[in-house]
Amino acid sequence: MTHTVIKSKALTSGATIGIVTPSEPVNEDDFNRALSYLEALGFRLKVGSHARERSGHLAGTDEQRAADLMAMFCDDAVDAIFCAAGGANSSRLLPLLDYDLITKHPKIFLGMSDPTALLCGIHSKTGLITFHGPVVQYNMQGPMPALTNRYFQRALFTGKPVGDVEELGSKNVLRPGNTQGRLVGGNLTTLQQLIGTPYEPCWDGAILFWEDVCEQPHALDAKLTHFRNAGVFHRIAGMIVGILESCDEHDYEQMPQLVDIILDLTGAESFPVIIDVPFGHTDDKITMPIGAMAAINTRAAVLTLLESGVK
Repeated sequence: MTHTVIKSKALTSGATIGIVTPSEPVNEDDFNRALSYLEALGFRLKVGSHARERSGHLAGTDEQRAADLMAMFCDDAVDAIFCAAGGANSSRLLPLLDYDLITKHPKIFLGMSDPTALLCGIHSKTGLITFHGPVVQYNMQGPMPALTNRYFQRALFTGKPVGDVEELGSKNVLRPGNTQGRLVGGNLTTLQQLIGTPYEPCWDGAILFWEDVCEQPHALDAKLTHFRNAGVFHRIAGMIVGILESCDEHDYEQMPQLVDIILDLTGAESFPVIIDVPFGHTDDKITMPIGAMAAINTRAAVLTLLESGVK
């Protein structure tokens, strides 16, 4: 199902940020350090009632984590919602969310890694533009790197499009071409979990961006093969590959290079592919607005974010 795109209000100085932990439990020292830094920047903070819970490998029960997220969306005093960290299994929350209420209370929702399931699931069910970018515990304990801060500010604090990603050039082109489409993506392992579910993104004419961490190329091959076999590659208009942190091959000596795997698995298609774009499990990361229009032009700016994700 496709929905009309919904944009939330841009962030302003002194805004109230709601903090949720939809996946793994927080590390108390790192988390508190990040909260202190955000307060020092002038933000007001509202930490989820269950944000410090721990239930095995998860930050509380599914019901607790879902309740925190819905409470933040429904609280008119909260201007934006930031995920504390990544982890695993935030997709458990998708059936527990009230998408009608989220549609009525749109606001910035920012995270990455495992919360990709929520970023894409919420966008798919509501049309709300969500944001794949820095997380509180790992990226906000102190000043963010210049690149990260620049795109964070451009994406969330102004209704103007981010525009060209200046750091990219011909070195980032794997397969040339020009295209436009709405950005859809995030962590590849988590995106794969959405295929065949009611929360699967609309791939038609989209530009798929993806990254991963600690996944060997043979495992990435299997994941990408699933996307191909599910017909995703036949439907998208372009592909953006981010930083693949700690994704070296250890099991197979004769494993092809990942760029060759990508070209092989997408060989029946003609869409452009750009690689090594700064987002993912890396300090330098672009904040990517899921659902906003972007363009790949491998003869010019390479990647341009054409549409603001906020208003």
